[in-house]
Amino acid sequence: MASPLQQKSLEDLLGVQLILCQVVPYLPTTSLLNLSAASKGLRSLLIDTYPSCTFRRLDLSTLPSPLLRATTSLTEVTIAGVTWRHTSQTADSIDDYYAAPLRRVFYVLKRTAILNFVTTLVLDRLTVPAALLREILCDEPFNIRILSLREVKNLGDEKLIQLLRYLIRPSRPVGIPKLKGLYYFTSPEPVTSNLSSDAAHRSPLQSAGGVTTAQPGPEA
Repeated sequence: MASPLQQKSLEDLLGVQLILCQVVPYLPTTSLLNLSAASKGLRSLLIDTYPSCTFRRLDLSTLPSPLLRATTSLTEVTIAGVTWRHTSQTADSIDDYYAAPLRRVFYVLKRTAILNFVTTLVLDRLTVPAALLREILCDEPFNIRILSLREVKNLGDEKLIQLLRYLIRPSRPVGIPKLKGLYYFTSPEPVTSNLSSDAAHRSPLQSAGGVTTAQPGPEA
């Protein structure tokens, strides 16, 4: 006879907040997003019931590379059941062009209200122009307390210093800056996986439907 624990479903087990909060730190962001897209029950549990536990720490550096590539050929991005679609608008500046990949992701995360609960954000090795960083540190619904920017691209020390000085200006609003800690000078830990990079970026994401991208097919 199966024990009471063996009779429990995954949704039942993760429905216990203590268990969920112990499991979440061991799951990469892609796995959490895929899990939330696996069923309505899991989506409600992870995004609606316990989002402050599930998405308190968000590591976007682990997302598949096509999703974070600056390109004009990407037509559609779906994360946790919410879709961003390409429009005909063009970037106003070079910063807008390089900020587009993360803005796509943030757009979808705002629609799911996930960003409201993220207090630790990891953007290591990604492209983070100064204009985008200012949005992350100053705008709603971002509520970032700990930010990791190790080996980011298209930022530069001088622009970062200017932004930090702006954040602590004497005329700043009450409660600004929200940021309490910044990782910038150290190197990120190497990413290790038992899967090849191609397999890691392909099979688990596309099968679960949590994070998908679409590009136009070849012209006839």
